[in-house]
Amino acid sequence: MSKRILFITQRKLLPMHDGALLGSVGFLKFLKLLDTEVDCISFYDTEDYSVEERSSLSTLCNSLNSVRLIWKSTALNLSFKYPNSIRKYTRNSMRKLIRRMFAQKSYDIVIIDHLQMAEYIQDAKAPITVLSEHNVESEIWENYSTICNRLIRPIVKINARRTQKYESEALGCFDYVLATTDRDKDKLLALNPEANIKVMHPYSCFDIIKDVNSIKKVNKKILFIGSYGWFPNENAALFLINEVMPIIRTLIKDVDLYLVGQGPTQGMYNHAKGYEDIIITGRVDSTDEYYLKCDLFINPIHDGSGVNIKMLEAMGKGIPIVSSRFGLRGFNNTENGFVSVFTDARACANIVVDLLNDENGRLNQSKLARNAYLKFVEPKDDIKSVFY
Repeated sequence: MSKRILFITQRKLLPMHDGALLGSVGFLKFLKLLDTEVDCISFYDTEDYSVEERSSLSTLCNSLNSVRLIWKSTALNLSFKYPNSIRKYTRNSMRKLIRRMFAQKSYDIVIIDHLQMAEYIQDAKAPITVLSEHNVESEIWENYSTICNRLIRPIVKINARRTQKYESEALGCFDYVLATTDRDKDKLLALNPEANIKVMHPYSCFDIIKDVNSIKKVNKKILFIGSYGWFPNENAALFLINEVMPIIRTLIKDVDLYLVGQGPTQGMYNHAKGYEDIIITGRVDSTDEYYLKCDLFINPIHDGSGVNIKMLEAMGKGIPIVSSRFGLRGFNNTENGFVSVFTDARACANIVVDLLNDENGRLNQSKLARNAYLKFVEPKDDIKSVFY
């Protein structure tokens, strides 16, 4: 008999416009492989699931249930119990929805997707409880406190400490905690040595987009994709705009940089102003056309936690990749040459130019990246056993 699972996540799952959503939908695809029966619960912001979105997810979820997240003023969000990033997701409407689901059906497993929803484990009792930690939240806040505006730094540091305390306590409330990398597992165990933490690499099913002919054809276009409201993505975009592109212009003519994804910041627009070779698209319905038209994917991330889902997407879709060393966190087989690694802006620019001129290098990297992707996302038996 298939297991009944309640999957509780913070946002509606479509459209998938950032790495966190790709990770959540990938988790549902993994559960589908195990022939489980999944009901999904989430908040939505301004618009609930459309008919088309519900139809798209119907193959993964037995039901989709959601409540609107009513944003409160800063004053109403203040709390002595919760960090601010957790407090904004604590709503009685969600508790009522969860209780209503349990009144209608019993569940074998409850999965809390993201630390921000961990509070609801009090309302969702089941024989097995699982927390999916997409990253180490307290580490992200701590890192942000070192680079944010000095005026808000004391507030950010307080939130970092409170998030660490909350995260440490939450880890002990679940039968299993899923980390995306060995590094994250070690970080989480340092917060709570008693937690039962397993490593589950993000599951996904990305079809290959870049075929041999599209790789051979050079369009002199490079690509970065991200949700720019997240500060590591904004910093990565500014690194490309301010440090890498000026060097590329001195080495080769007519290379365009595409910055694709929702929430481009005013800072990005300000720094890109006057440069026709920097194209900021904003949110797009599908990234596939940009993978097709661009020759290389540049991953200049220098901060964050967990596996970079956009890295997985680029590997799965077969585009040659140029990455910072940090962007490869969670991957242990970089010696196999599936990606070109840079250490600074000059090295990044040089690698871009070299690959644009090296057809065999691009073809080989694409093949190796796709193979590495397929091996990386294959779920391990110890993870599968949690959900059987």
